[in-house]
Amino acid sequence: MKTLKDASGGLLIALTGLVFLIGARNFAVGDLRNIGPGFFPVALSVLAIAAGLLIATLDVIKKAHAQMSMDLRALACVAAAIVVYAALLERAGVFVTTVLAVFILALARRPLRPLETLLLGTGLSAFIWAAFVLGLGMPLSLFPDILQ
Repeated sequence: MKTLKDASGGLLIALTGLVFLIGARNFAVGDLRNIGPGFFPVALSVLAIAAGLLIATLDVIKKAHAQMSMDLRALACVAAAIVVYAALLERAGVFVTTVLAVFILALARRPLRPLETLLLGTGLSAFIWAAFVLGLGMPLSLFPDILQ
């Protein structure tokens, strides 16, 4: 049985972009000379929506006669990782939250490779810390702040 995994993944990307676009509607976008705080979230959301719809459309065209089937395990893992990240980022810090989210995402495929997943989560945490905290100055802690 043929599946449309790319189409469902593309729709999930587009839906995520739409959620972030709705969340960014209260930020001022500004213009190209004076970029506001909402410019990048809106731009990335629009790109995610366009890319997701393009991926979905191309997969549907490619497999026009295929029967639609979704990998519910992968979909649940992606949704759970997003919820966990949103819920824990401020309390648990970038490192713990990112590693936990990567482990949840790794459960979507078998077999689970703990060492590779830990290394990926650690590297992704370092990148997120460098890009968002050091680069953009976002007030996030790397590790849980147990003193507060």
